[in-house]
Amino acid sequence: MFKGMLVSALAITLALCSCRGQRSGQSDKISVFVSIAPQAYFVERIGGEHVEVDVLVPPGVEPHVFEPQPRQVARLADGKLFFQIGMPFEEALSLRLADQKSLKIVDTRRGIELIEAQDDDDHAGHDDHAKLDPHIWMSPRLALIMAGTIRDELKAVDSLHAADYDANYKALEADMNALDSRLRKSLAPLEGRTFYVFHPAFGYFAREYNLKQKAVEDQGKSPSARQLLQLVEQAKADGVKVVFVQPQFSRQSAEVLARELDGAVVALDPLAKDYIANMDLIAQRVNEALTRQDE
Repeated sequence: MFKGMLVSALAITLALCSCRGQRSGQSDKISVFVSIAPQAYFVERIGGEHVEVDVLVPPGVEPHVFEPQPRQVARLADGKLFFQIGMPFEEALSLRLADQKSLKIVDTRRGIELIEAQDDDDHAGHDDHAKLDPHIWMSPRLALIMAGTIRDELKAVDSLHAADYDANYKALEADMNALDSRLRKSLAPLEGRTFYVFHPAFGYFAREYNLKQKAVEDQGKSPSARQLLQLVEQAKADGVKVVFVQPQFSRQSAEVLARELDGAVVALDPLAKDYIANMDLIAQRVNEALTRQDE
């Protein structure tokens, strides 16, 4: 075990030296790191030409099981801001970066009322130490609060361009308010309805628009045969015709459930970078799925 830790530490040290050598002479843009792609959208909208953004979790990788590579840790050491969002890997990563005084680590959940993570309605709330749901960006209203934190932190490290950050935030705010209005209009007729998803990443989305999400997975794992049978019975009672799956997860359990329902598996990606377009698409697909149940 000690040998493994030594090798890991050596890899980080070598990567650190390599990255610092490569970064010498680069632009004066603020080096910003984020955990997931949707955060990058907001940093780029607000920071504009003044920021350079690096996303830690690569496309197609599930953030809940992601572990940063030594080279990523080394690059972070040369960064100015690291915007976190509550993913499991962030706590250990913060400890590894504790000595990097030039890097400010910011929790973008600041000022947001968090809800408990739910894997299944039948399991939610049974743990006195329930984990909090990190998917705050799935509510445009909460995402805008997160964007305000990003704006404030950029202004704090780069007061010279504070006016730019304020103006960019104002433009983003208008777009986000328009998005929220579109989603409310689209989803209002479906109030109280339940949609089925493999991984429960849509809790804030459901709460914001008076919907309910039902998870196929059970505490991060595919359901057992007994649990899948229960899901089939419940889904039939709910008239479900569509099961949503994120591209970061296996479709197998969802496809089994969909076959039993004579339904379909449809992709929803909470980690797509183009935030506004993606939220419009999510609302459209949820609307179509729930409307299909009435046919």
